[in-house]
Amino acid sequence: MAFKLVVLDFDGTFTDAEAEAAGFVEAFKADVFDLLGRDVSQAWAQEEEALRANPSDYGWSNDGVIAAPANADPYLRVTVIAQNLCDRFAILRSPATRTEVLEALYRKCYGLTESVPRPDAKDVLETLLDHQLPIVVVTNSRADTVQAKIDGLALRGGDRLTVIGNARKFVMASSPRDELFDSLDDLAVPGLERRKVAVRRGHYYDALKRCWQETGSTAAETLVCGDIFELDLALPLTLGAHVHLIWHDETPPYEVAFVDQHERGGSSRELAGILARL
Repeated sequence: MAFKLVVLDFDGTFTDAEAEAAGFVEAFKADVFDLLGRDVSQAWAQEEEALRANPSDYGWSNDGVIAAPANADPYLRVTVIAQNLCDRFAILRSPATRTEVLEALYRKCYGLTESVPRPDAKDVLETLLDHQLPIVVVTNSRADTVQAKIDGLALRGGDRLTVIGNARKFVMASSPRDELFDSLDDLAVPGLERRKVAVRRGHYYDALKRCWQETGSTAAETLVCGDIFELDLALPLTLGAHVHLIWHDETPPYEVAFVDQHERGGSSRELAGILARL
């Protein structure tokens, strides 16, 4: 397949999420304790133990819809623990209010993340840029924060890499967008028996459409790469794009099996697997 566009996630895909999130996790945890008005270390530890023991039983809920597996990365993990503590202590009962408050805490603490690129991040990004294709990073994080991480890599040809931030891939559509988007059905993934994967993520759809409009490409001519299937890949795959999953120890096995068996999918543990798709 001759691609005309490559869309990349960044945090967790080109970085070591566990390492870079240490400061974020501690600050977020402290802010949740402050929100609850008490130290709930024991309850936090209980929720984390339960989540790690049975990750498929938990999900990151946004306005009442599960947006991603709870243990996919440390950011999701602590957000789900916070949601569960809100349930346990009966606060922020409105899903919309809870989402808004926890998002505010997330943004406040995100500035404490470190920049910990994967060892092969620079080489893979430079090789991608050498292909002379439009390369666009679409991230939930702030564009300036991710741009600073990219600038720190001192990429050859890095000025040709575009960053679209605040994609909010976790937010489901709250209003109609267009005929194609409104017709999308949730995705059944074998091995995920309790629910389907929600794909109608309106803000992310807007970001992808912007990519296609600005580069003159289509979904069928696009390769989308990320480390969390539900957030990064489910929507573009449903729209007709090719996808590549960068998996790690916490990635659900059914996600890897699903993308590997799909005619437009693929996966790898190492970033070099992206290059093989080109």
